[in-house]
Amino acid sequence: MHEELKQEWAASAVVEKLELEIDRAESILAEAVGEALKAGKDTRTVRAAANLTPAELNDLTETPRP
Repeated sequence: MHEELKQEWAASAVVEKLELEIDRAESILAEAVGEALKAGKDTRTVRAAANLTPAELNDLTETPRP
């Protein structure tokens, strides 16, 4: 292993892990928002609770999740 690359590899691994955590958190948020909207909650209330702009709410609810 190249000694000068160890720090880059380690940092890259941390970034990858954080990106996976963000993806998971976004999936959980999308599910929670979807459930709130299905339950009849007002979109403004849902946006405020999730701290989302109208465009972000639209993107979140229209993006297919795996």
